Amino acid sequence: MNPFLEDPRYRTTVRLGLFALQVGGLLVVESNALPPTIAIVAGCTALFSLSAIMFGIGRMRLSTLAPWAAICVPLTSWIVLYNSENQNWGFGPAAFVDLLASIVESGVVVFVCHVFVAAADADRRLIATYPTYVNQAWTLATELLLVGTGIFMFWAVAFGGLWLFSIDAPKLFLVTEVLFPLSGLVAIAVLDLLDRRPAALKAARSFLLASLSWALPVAILILFGNLVWTAIAQPKRLWDIDENSSTLFLAALVLVVFINAAFRDGGRQGDRLSSLFLVHARFAAVFFLVVAVALYAGIEVGAYFEKGWTPYGITNVAIAVILGAYGLGYFGTALATGTALRGLPATNIVTALAGIALFLASNTPLLDSNRLAVDYQLKRLASGQIAPDKFDYDMLFFDAGPYGREALQGLAQTPGDQNTNEIARRAGETLESAALRRRNKRMEGHGRDGS
Repeated sequence: MNPFLEDPRYRTTVRLGLFALQVGGLLVVESNALPPTIAIVAGCTALFSLSAIMFGIGRMRLSTLAPWAAICVPLTSWIVLYNSENQNWGFGPAAFVDLLASIVESGVVVFVCHVFVAAADADRRLIATYPTYVNQAWTLATELLLVGTGIFMFWAVAFGGLWLFSIDAPKLFLVTEVLFPLSGLVAIAVLDLLDRRPAALKAARSFLLASLSWALPVAILILFGNLVWTAIAQPKRLWDIDENSSTLFLAALVLVVFINAAFRDGGRQGDRLSSLFLVHARFAAVFFLVVAVALYAGIEVGAYFEKGWTPYGITNVAIAVILGAYGLGYFGTALATGTALRGLPATNIVTALAGIALFLASNTPLLDSNRLAVDYQLKRLASGQIAPDKFDYDMLFFDAGPYGREALQGLAQTPGDQNTNEIARRAGETLESAALRRRNKRMEGHGRDGS
């Protein structure tokens, strides 16, 4: 550890410097002096990269933190830039969901990479021991949770004060110019407190792990009850992509997190009775995880046979592959080692690395879901597998990014036989309709601004 960073006062000083950079980046973004794409990249890079460095101060050696910072900044810039340039032209909730999903995915990748780097630094070796990975992951998760709680309480007090004293302040100005910058100071204050009170951080982490561990049996009962009730009362809903896909995804994700909270590093947790109970609970949860992943994968396969490959369908299949790797890995180790689940550490590490590789590859033209879906749909249309009047032209414009819009323009400008002319006519109508919708949307926005 660098002596300069061993003193909590110096750590706080460095964090305040990073905070100043974040605020400066936010002001530049808000000034509209940069093109929108560059502004998005600058804002998200400041959010993820500088935050990762901020959390790494005092937790890593400077010789490790500096290279990680040098990698993290261009990594997040590349991910955000690629997503912003390939964003869909959806409106309202759809556009917001796409943006939120991109931010969450980037945050998860930075989190996992940060854990791998911090664990390697702690053990002074490229591949750390599994207990070190567990310690670093749950410590970072606890820090993020505590920082998030502090920021949430600050926002609640701020808006509560405005309501209590009937202060009429512009909400957008309040959020962007006041609450966002001050939230950074709250985060630094929480991290500074955890630096000075490491016992508090340890106690909070223990409480978090215990809470998630004992929530595992409850999660099993809820999932079991939901599956049984749905199978009896509404059997068709089990395979409904609109109603059950998100539920099964969240159920599988929650089970993975809860199983690992109960497993921790594989050692005994608490007294003999409670440890025995949790061991059997996580063992039972493995089988429910397999069921949830199988249903989720089945829904996506059904969607493929109904619509073929779509951008969202390809993304969901990639998610199903990752969750399936967890489910099959846990299931295999449960069959091989019983309640001990000795193969769980290897499954976690391999799947996490594979997930990062798959995510990074999906942010390149090689595995871009928009490109793959457009190529597949155009082949279906060209080969006659789908009639021109059944083809989803809106999907190309609104859901497939620039690849889809370029393909739609190409279809609209391609003369030929009667079938090709029909395709060109429908593609042109879609372009005109989309242009009208975008024009109306802009007019509605100007009307709200002027009111």
